[in-house]
Formats: sequence, C-alpha cells, structure tokens
Amino acid sequence: MATRRPTPSNAPSASDAPQKLRQTQAEYVAARPAGEPGVKPMMSSSKMYVCRRCQANFKTGDGKPDARLPGLGKCNKCLAAATAAIAA
Repeated sequence: MATRRPTPSNAPSASDAPQKLRQTQAEYVAARPAGEPGVKPMMSSSKMYVCRRCQANFKTGDGKPDARLPGLGKCNKCLAAATAAIAA
C-alpha cells in the first residue's frame, strides 16, 4: 500500500514559480557588452568528444582524436596514463 506524504503548504507550487526560459544565441549576443569596434567575437569551433576509456567530455586540441595516433578518442588524462603505462 502506497502512503502519501503531505506536501508542505509553504512550498511554492510549479505554477507559482516563474518559468525559466532558454536563451537563444541572438539574445545571448545582444545581452553581452559590446566589444571593440571592428573586432569579431571569437566563437569556438571545437567539437566535443567523449573519451572511450573514462567517458569524460573533452574538446579538440591537445587531446584531439587523430586517426594516425593510437590514443584515438581518449582525453588528455587517459592519454597520459596510457603513455605512463607503456613507459613503465
């Protein structure tokens, strides 16, 4: 038999709480302070990857997956652990 827990009367209900809206890219850019004239803001074009070993998210760069490297799809931490294991 399931028992019901009484809800506290002082807690705001879901309909009372203000709804949190998602911010669009245009709204985000418009809300940011203007930079120097003529300078475009840097947008990251790096893709996110998931490490095959620890499932951590990492960006391209130092840990960028490369088909020529044996550590394909591993984050920097796992690449370092693998090289340390090989060196030992």
